[in-house]
Amino acid sequence: TTAAAVPVYTGPGGNRHAMRPQHDGVDFGPSIPVNLAASRLIIYGTGGVKQVHFKITQLRMDPGTSCNVFAAVFSVITFP
Repeated sequence: TTAAAVPVYTGPGGNRHAMRPQHDGVDFGPSIPVNLAASRLIIYGTGGVKQVHFKITQLRMDPGTSCNVFAAVFSVITFP
């Protein structure tokens, strides 16, 4: 819940995603869509304006690859 927090995939709401496209003669074009959906329950002791941060960190990338995030969506559901 802080901007300085380091992403930990084993922590609350954490996920670890790994992929390696197998080309096998198939041209994937410039990108492959991947859903990085995650859920987390955050309990606040008081009401008011709160900030949360969706953090992504690189574990490993093969040479010649890149990662770009497009159309990122962050949904919040609140309960009184």
